[in-house]
Amino acid sequence: MKIKDEIEIPDCYFERHPMIVAGSVVLSTGLIGAVLYLFMYKDFYAHGWALVLTPPATISGFQTILFILNPYALVYKDKFELKKHLFSGKIWYFNDIERVSEVSNGSFDIIYNDGEVEKMKLGGIKPSHLKQLRNELHKHVYLSLEQRDLLN
Repeated sequence: MKIKDEIEIPDCYFERHPMIVAGSVVLSTGLIGAVLYLFMYKDFYAHGWALVLTPPATISGFQTILFILNPYALVYKDKFELKKHLFSGKIWYFNDIERVSEVSNGSFDIIYNDGEVEKMKLGGIKPSHLKQLRNELHKHVYLSLEQRDLLN
């Protein structure tokens, strides 16, 4: 008998900046259009440029789809996840985090239990959501600290 995995529903999510999404759409449309133009309407000698432009056009197209379909940050009950771009998807667990610093210059610091500090640079998130994300993380870290104190 196979055990079904439980589907996790995020407590809240934070969207990308609309200009980032629009820029990605324009870039991928231009690259894919250039590749199609070079393959279909140019002579064979221009196909070399189409072959050179095909990998960036494909990656840009997939990243644009990711930007449109996925939010920037997801906050779950016990973890949070950032999806900055196609090749970056990192997960942090609240039981590893001691505290979250204040927002400054579009970023904040995460201080781990062992004293290590990691700077969170959040360049693609909506500016109005940056403070809300920090507050939501702070709330979940505080709840995690309370649960850890109860266990000890």
